[in-house]
Amino acid sequence: MKRLVFAGISALLAGCLPHREEADLTKTMVCSAAIRNKTPPESAMDIRIRDAWRDGDVIRVKISHGGGCDPDHRFALYQTAEESCIVQSRIVFTTNNPCKRLDESTVCFDVSTLLVAGKGCGDKLRIQGFDKDISLIR
Repeated sequence: MKRLVFAGISALLAGCLPHREEADLTKTMVCSAAIRNKTPPESAMDIRIRDAWRDGDVIRVKISHGGGCDPDHRFALYQTAEESCIVQSRIVFTTNNPCKRLDESTVCFDVSTLLVAGKGCGDKLRIQGFDKDISLIR
C-alpha cells in the first residue's frame, strides 16, 4: 500500500516538473549559421520572440508563430545592418503551409562568425522584435 501511495505522489510530482527532454532537445539540435551580406526575404508569417539568449557560439530563441502545419518550416537569422555599432538582425520564417495554428518553438542560430574579442563596436546583437541586446563578446 505504501508503495502505491509513493508511486502516485511521484507520478503527480513528475507532471509538475519541467520536462527534461524538452530542455535537452535544444542542446542537441542543429543550428543554422547566421546569414550575412544578403538581403533577407519577406517572412511568410509574423513571429513573436518570447525570449533570446546566447549559449556559447549559439543564440537560442523562443518563438511563437503560425504555419507550424508544414513539417519543413524554417527559421533563418539574417544580419540586416552593419553601419551601426549594434549588429542588427531579423529572423525570417518560411513555410509552404501558412496555417493558422499557433505553435511555440525554440530555435537556434550559430553566431560564431559574429563574435568579437572584446567590448567595442559590434559587440551586441539586436534581433528585430526583441527588446534586449545580446552580447557578442567571446
